[in-house]
Amino acid sequence: MNEKQKKADQKSQPTRQEIGPGTGLNSAVINPYALAEVVAGQRIPWRELPDAPRVLEQILGAPYEELFDPQYGGPLYLGLRREADGSVVPERSPLLDVEFPQGANDLVEGPSGELGDVRTIGELAARLNVESAASLAVRCVDWRFNSRLQITLETPLAARLARLSRTFTPEVLRTVTFDPTVKVGNNQDWTPPNSTWQDAGRFFDETAEFFDPIQGAVANCYYIAALSAVAWAMPYRIAHLTRAIGANQDQFFNMIRFYRPDSGGVVDREIEVTDTVPKTSWGGFIYCRSSEPTESWPAIYEKAFAKLKTGTTTDHPDITATAWGDCVFATA
Repeated sequence: MNEKQKKADQKSQPTRQEIGPGTGLNSAVINPYALAEVVAGQRIPWRELPDAPRVLEQILGAPYEELFDPQYGGPLYLGLRREADGSVVPERSPLLDVEFPQGANDLVEGPSGELGDVRTIGELAARLNVESAASLAVRCVDWRFNSRLQITLETPLAARLARLSRTFTPEVLRTVTFDPTVKVGNNQDWTPPNSTWQDAGRFFDETAEFFDPIQGAVANCYYIAALSAVAWAMPYRIAHLTRAIGANQDQFFNMIRFYRPDSGGVVDREIEVTDTVPKTSWGGFIYCRSSEPTESWPAIYEKAFAKLKTGTTTDHPDITATAWGDCVFATA
């Protein structure tokens, strides 16, 4: 290969900054259990529930069978948009611009109110604020009896957003989705709504184990998968390194090393972070946590990755900015 070909080949390889929308390398979805706890405002004992999927449906307002399919535009894909070709790309959630009237009555308010009193397709169209009943898209039609047809209609976008906004308030949205219109300076702290930065616990209980990392309420499953993969294949690559900046115990920073992909182990950056992570008022984790309740390394590594990805100098980086990425690149 000559020098010209080498340069062309190098230019064709995506850099960390170029990994993003349109590259075909990215994936993301929010952990439904963590999202449900953010919406409910409390810890939920999922393993003790007789029917956890039905509880998810009730809290998130979507059929369990549709939750994981982006074509339905469900709550796990907040901040993402499905394109005509089936791909999913990040976007500023349109729910941030929906104003749901405070104290609205479900029985009279449209387009998100109850529809039990509707008797004709024309009345339904008027209640949903669509110009014509003919514009309502039909998803399926079945004969229920000889005298009845059962029709499933596609919910118009405005009505769907209005109903979603009752559950996914601006506070919830800003907790789980990245808003690119909000500018945060390089040294400006970030804190999700209704939460504080709290100590996450011991770094290790034993050592890094592949089942430790549990994804939280942000769409960074690609990075959590990378943590699990490295902990499984090379557990001692996940290390607890500290750097003292003072004489006291609380003046020790965790030092997290990130390597350059395809470099043979060349360190790209060493990121320093404390043990604090965002937690709710009831002390629950919002984002990545460990399956071992007293252990913190997955949360600390996620926080360091957020600092790496945003380029901030503060100890309180925007965790939602870690959403959307490539698990192979993250593992490397």
